[in-house]
Amino acid sequence: MEVKVLGSVSPSCYQNYNGPGFLVTSNKDKILLDCGPGSTRLLDMDNDYQNMTIIISHLHRDHYSDLISSIAYTSYVLHNLGLLENKIKVYIPEPDYYTDYENYTNQYGQYDYKLLQRPILDYQLLMNLGEENYLEVKTYSTDSKIKIGDVTATFAYNPHNIRSHSIKLSDGKTSLVYSGDTGYEHNNIVKLASNTNLLICESTFLRGQSKGIQDYHLYAHEAAQIASIAKPGLLMLTHFWPTIEKEKYVKEANSIFPNTIPAEEGKVLKLIPSKNNKVL
Repeated sequence: MEVKVLGSVSPSCYQNYNGPGFLVTSNKDKILLDCGPGSTRLLDMDNDYQNMTIIISHLHRDHYSDLISSIAYTSYVLHNLGLLENKIKVYIPEPDYYTDYENYTNQYGQYDYKLLQRPILDYQLLMNLGEENYLEVKTYSTDSKIKIGDVTATFAYNPHNIRSHSIKLSDGKTSLVYSGDTGYEHNNIVKLASNTNLLICESTFLRGQSKGIQDYHLYAHEAAQIASIAKPGLLMLTHFWPTIEKEKYVKEANSIFPNTIPAEEGKVLKLIPSKNNKVL
C-alpha cells in the first residue's frame, strides 16, 4: 500500500495546509480516509476518482467538508461526461442522535409534546445529498469489516464528543491505522495499531496547552505513548493547529517514540512487507 498525505491541520485549511485527508492506494483501488477542507486539491482528478472508496472517521466538518464542497459534484460531472463508470462508495459512522420535542394536538384538542430521537444534522446532510452526485453513501459500525479489493478495513471506537473511530487498513502483508479524533483515556488505538507499519495519529495539543475540561484530543506526547506500546514501524503525527510549527509536535513526541515524523501535504509513503514493518 501507498499513502499520500492530502491534509494535516484543523479546524480549517490555512496557507499551504489542508484539512485532514489521507489517500491510500492498493493496486487500482483508492481509499480516502477523511477529506477535510482543501484536501481534495491534491487529488489527481484523472485517476484518483476511479475505483475510489471514502471512509469518514467521524462527522465533524473539518473531516468531511470536501465530500460536500468538492467530491460530490465532481463525481456527478465526471459521470455525466462518461469519465466515471462506478459510483464512489462513501462510508460514514452510524448516527448519533439528539433529543427533540415536537408539538402536536392530542385527542382533547390540547397541545402536548412528543419526544423524538433525530440523527445529528451532519448525518442527515450526508444521507440526503440530492441528485447532483455520483456517490453511494452507507454506514458502518465498530464491528464492521469492509472489503476493498485486497484491503480490509476494520474499526475501533474512541472517546470524542461525537461517535468517532480509528480505521485500520490491511492487505494481509502491510497495514496502517488512522486514529481519527480521540481522547487519551479509554481509547482503543493500541489494540488496533499493534505492530502495524504506520500509525497516523492526531496530536492536536502541545504540553502546556489546555484541553479544557474535555478529553477529546491528544497531546503529541500522548500520541507517542500510544505508539510506544503499539510499536508501529513509523508514527506520523497529524491534526496540527495551523499556525504552530509541526516540528514542535515532533520534538515533543520524539523523546518517547523516536521514529516520528509530521504529516506533510503531498508526502507519499510506501509500506513494505518486512519483519520491522518498514515504511519508505
